[in-house]
Amino acid sequence: MLENSLSTQYSELAELARTRHLEYPIENKEEFISQMTKSDSPVIFHGKAYEPIFATGLFPEFFFPITSESDLIHKALELIMSRGLIPCKSLQQ
Repeated sequence: MLENSLSTQYSELAELARTRHLEYPIENKEEFISQMTKSDSPVIFHGKAYEPIFATGLFPEFFFPITSESDLIHKALELIMSRGLIPCKSLQQ
């Protein structure tokens, strides 16, 4: 079940990253905000729409630089786990 959850999360995040047309590396949070807010279109995650500025605010400064799409996805998954959306205890089983 966890594998399906991680796979689903990864796929959704990969699609989101591609549709924002981000350029890597992203050196800092300000650059991330600038790239994410170039489009007024909302960030869709789990079927809900979020303002791009809200989505960028979830990323802490220490996550930068973001070197690639894969790096962005892995850091986003870490955020999802830290917020309890994928239970961390499940990773130990």
